[in-house]
Amino acid sequence: MSDPTGGPGNSPLIVNNGRPEHVRKSIDDSLRRLGTDHVDLDQLHRA
Repeated sequence: MSDPTGGPGNSPLIVNNGRPEHVRKSIDDSLRRLGTDHVDLDQLHRA
């Protein structure tokens, strides 16, 4: 499973942010939404 992190996306609520605390929160939020406990690859976009 792959998950993009840090990019602007299509939402004004999503900002470019490659800070470690943001990346951790982003991955944790994605895991909850996806109903899984791991990500094989996280892609940091435009940090």
